[in-house]
Amino acid sequence: MKSQKQPRIDPEFLINRRGLQALLFSSIKLMEISASVIVRTESLPWKLGLSHNVWALAQTAQLLHTRIGSLRVKEVRPCPATRDYRDFIDRIANLSDPVREMGVLTRLAYPDLKASVDRYRARLLSTDEVTADCLDQVSTRLTALYSADVDPASLAPECAETLARSGGALPATDAFREEMHPGPAEEFFTADLNSLRVIPARPGRSSQFTEAKDGSTKETAFGYGPAFYDFAFRIELCATEICAAMLAHYVDAPWGLRHDLAKQLRDEARHFELFISRAEELGTKLGALPVRFEVWDNFILGESLAERLIIEQRIGEGIALDSADDIYARLKESGEEELALVFQYVTADEITHVANGNKWLRSLLGTDDAVNALEKKVMNRLIRHKEGRVYKHPINVENRRLAGFHEDEIESIRREQSPDGSDAGA
Repeated sequence: MKSQKQPRIDPEFLINRRGLQALLFSSIKLMEISASVIVRTESLPWKLGLSHNVWALAQTAQLLHTRIGSLRVKEVRPCPATRDYRDFIDRIANLSDPVREMGVLTRLAYPDLKASVDRYRARLLSTDEVTADCLDQVSTRLTALYSADVDPASLAPECAETLARSGGALPATDAFREEMHPGPAEEFFTADLNSLRVIPARPGRSSQFTEAKDGSTKETAFGYGPAFYDFAFRIELCATEICAAMLAHYVDAPWGLRHDLAKQLRDEARHFELFISRAEELGTKLGALPVRFEVWDNFILGESLAERLIIEQRIGEGIALDSADDIYARLKESGEEELALVFQYVTADEITHVANGNKWLRSLLGTDDAVNALEKKVMNRLIRHKEGRVYKHPINVENRRLAGFHEDEIESIRREQSPDGSDAGA
């Protein structure tokens, strides 16, 4: 039997593919480190600024992922250009100080990635229009990265030395051709550089914000200002940090899931900005009220990626879908016309988030039965933690259907809401 003839691939073609793999590696790892800083930093401006960066880097990675996938590969694998650059990324992840990490990101890593992309774009052959267009789009996204004002003293000299030794995410032409040989990428490939090895009991908060006392469910002040303030901190900011934690901690999750989480991270930060802006317009200033961590506390009860997706996407955001129409109606009745419309857009985002959670849970666990069994286990844990029922709002059937819940799942939630058998909602 004759052996199958292997396709001939030009070495220049292979080198081009490896170059894109190197840029993909840098984009994904800087996204993870940026997400890790979001979780741990006490700076609210940094959290919000980095939410833009995480999404921009995810878009960059998606563009590169798509282009690499069209270059005759069975699997798209990020791959550092050199061992020294891999060590540079590892050094940042091991700093364990969000201030120093932010300094290295904004002063070294982000500018280097942008320069590497532009340098690589300039040396492309004129026939490679598709890669050129890809890199033009990548460069545009990297141009807009948020850069914090960080004291130069916070920079880590060992990181700067390692980056200089590596030549960057993609070294100049000669060094690139020496190390980026057209052989297998496995010897350089690594996926275990975890920038958030342990998910903390609390995300970072400035001393400007005090935590609400245990057991408190309502603030002493009333009105929409305090309500929007509570929505912003208890729900939206915690949801931003939850997405960041899953991105930085579960580095071996499927790329499509991670891309969806990066988009959700920016959505949640945008929701925070909308709510806190309206709260301030109504007289509730930053630091005026204590903040709560109910959503984060629920999240950390999960013991795996699937459990945490269930807690955040199916249960937490699912409950938000149930209350959405009621909140919208109350805003309209109170004359909050603009915020009522904003809330409808927020709800549209949440439907997408829940739908993504349903999609990926079914992909990770394999069957609806497996998803429902794990959800029941997680729900019992939440009930014990909360010492009471989890579902408290009449179910919004249409929103649940749009978010990918099956009819039997909706009926199950009805029973959970109304254990005595009465109708829990329409």
